[in-house]
Amino acid sequence: FIVIIIYISYCLFVGLFTHVSLLSARTEINAHTITKPLVLNNDIKVYEASVAKDPEQMFVEILSNTMQPLNAPFSVGFTTKYVWLYFELKNATDTLLELILSLENPHIDSLYLYEIQAVDSKSVLIGKGGDKMSFHERRYFHRNFIFPVQLEKDEVKRFLLKVDKRNASLSYPLRVWDRNTFVARDELIKVSHGIFVGVFLFITFTSLLLGRLTQLSIFRVYGL
Repeated sequence: FIVIIIYISYCLFVGLFTHVSLLSARTEINAHTITKPLVLNNDIKVYEASVAKDPEQMFVEILSNTMQPLNAPFSVGFTTKYVWLYFELKNATDTLLELILSLENPHIDSLYLYEIQAVDSKSVLIGKGGDKMSFHERRYFHRNFIFPVQLEKDEVKRFLLKVDKRNASLSYPLRVWDRNTFVARDELIKVSHGIFVGVFLFITFTSLLLGRLTQLSIFRVYGL
């Protein structure tokens, strides 16, 4: 009888410890924080796996403490393993949130973002990308890897991000944006790039034209 009580107490302790540990991977988004991009790296759990695993298996091992998180919120450095990032997002506002999750490292071989369902802990593929995939396989054509996320009022969603950049150095800067803020910023960047290229082409064309009219080679050099 005493052994049974000790075993039950141990299971409860492990379950409570795991729950508290995973809660530390949760980022709450409220009306104040959503006005600017949120860096998620301080609130994520990072794991390494030597072999390929499916997300359900990985999540079970995380819950059971079979795998221990690394102290590497932004980068694991050089790695020969698969890297998994676990994090949670909670809508602490009273309205629907439409968000953009952005991984700002375009030099990753492959990555898969899964949502872990609250009811049965099954995984749903949200999106994928990577250098080893065609650009047209991405859900959104963007220089970074971006994924849309919707959160209802008080809703919590759990995510697993599988990142593969074995035999290389790996960093994973993660941000979450309000969708409208992200789109507005991205359009501004595109316009600024367009202006820069336009000015560059104008200077090149003008220099070549002046070189032809004046027959001075210095203008051709500037043009090239």
